Amino acid sequence: MNKSIIIPRDIFEQVQEAMLNTHYGWIYVNNLSGTNSAPGFSKIIYQDDAMDINSLDEYDGRCIESLQYLLNYLIETEESFNADDILLRVRLTRTYSYPVGIDEDYHYDRYAKDDNNEVFDIKTVIMYINDIGDAKCGTEYFVDDTVHKVYHKEGTCVILDGDVPHKRFFEEEVKERVVLNINISK
Repeated sequence: MNKSIIIPRDIFEQVQEAMLNTHYGWIYVNNLSGTNSAPGFSKIIYQDDAMDINSLDEYDGRCIESLQYLLNYLIETEESFNADDILLRVRLTRTYSYPVGIDEDYHYDRYAKDDNNEVFDIKTVIMYINDIGDAKCGTEYFVDDTVHKVYHKEGTCVILDGDVPHKRFFEEEVKERVVLNINISK
């Protein structure tokens, strides 16, 4: 099931406060989505094969704690999530002054394909963290020969199946865009 939802304000604000913390060690990445895309900054908050959740620093620990509220909400309200799902990766991205007119390539998140190009049964959750005013940008995805667009509005989550190609789009210049990307195994 591919759709967008608005997260309740109290849950969103907990996630937003943790994600916009200035203590993060952001890493500059030339190509944020691994395809023809914009440069920006990235912070891996959690990755299943790269870290022990019990050894997180104070800031990452606060992020995971705030994410638990979001994940519990999704489990309680969205039929495509359940308590047996496995958290694979949580990544925060930040782009600045992205120019209009650059057409990014569609991509699948890292866990969506294996070495044989088989699709894993995963969900991708894209959550818009910051307020960008009236600027028009967001996530574009492609299903059944139809392009769908979800505009960036803080507190909105885009939920996609792992086999759905998606990309960022910008119809206007945006000063700063902060997005949380969560990959969950079914």
